[in-house]
Amino acid sequence: MHISSQTLRLALLRIFADAEAKAGDCLPFPEIACSWAATGLRDSDLRVAVHEMLESGDLLSMERHGALGLALSAAAYQWLNRPDGELQAASLSEKAALANAHYRPRPGVDHGLRRRSEDFLQ
Repeated sequence: MHISSQTLRLALLRIFADAEAKAGDCLPFPEIACSWAATGLRDSDLRVAVHEMLESGDLLSMERHGALGLALSAAAYQWLNRPDGELQAASLSEKAALANAHYRPRPGVDHGLRRRSEDFLQ
């Protein structure tokens, strides 16, 4: 299953919206990562989302008390909270992709129904 950049962006924006963060409010990266884990998306997806939003200027990197934090730019915050903003205007397919992320196979995990030899009755 391929997750689009827009879907990753929406997931990250939703974390800021759920935290009720305003423009410039710094969220500690560990808090973001914890919230991200609850989306069902991969850690690598978080790295992609953060990188792309930093590159676009919609996300700002900050240091607070010696720890990395992230904040929405003023422009991203304004767009997020408009009635026609990204979270409100998210397409059904983007919302479905986020919902289905919980069921995406993880690399290195065997999802088959294998049984260990000790599981068989003798």
